[in-house]
Amino acid sequence: MFLYTLNDREKRAFLAIADYAVSIDDETGLGEENLVRMQCQEMGIEYEELDLRDFNLEDALYIFESNQSRKVLFFEICTILFMDHELKVKEKQLLDRIDRYYDFPRDYMPAATDHARKYVQLFFEGRAIISGRPSQEESEN
Repeated sequence: MFLYTLNDREKRAFLAIADYAVSIDDETGLGEENLVRMQCQEMGIEYEELDLRDFNLEDALYIFESNQSRKVLFFEICTILFMDHELKVKEKQLLDRIDRYYDFPRDYMPAATDHARKYVQLFFEGRAIISGRPSQEESEN
């Protein structure tokens, strides 16, 4: 949604962090993976699965210099993590690490995670309207 505002280095760092976020709980969901691919299209970069063996989160976070790009990163990572409708422990810990690294104002993390949750819900509802099928959440109930 806001990834187009990132510079080229930030886009590459975002992809690394996104791949890390998707794999952090050892349960890569198809929705998470598809969203990362869509985000790459938005950024105008090719999706490539990265080797994360030497990945260092702090090194990747360091690349985001402006407060706006840091908030974009946080929000967009939240949307990936909410694609399966819940935050698992390791996913929440990742968001906490990003929040601590950037020292966001105290009200930013709750506001951003709440909005990301709503955004993902609207994404599923919109996809259901367009496809004429019930949303994933409706079909699970």
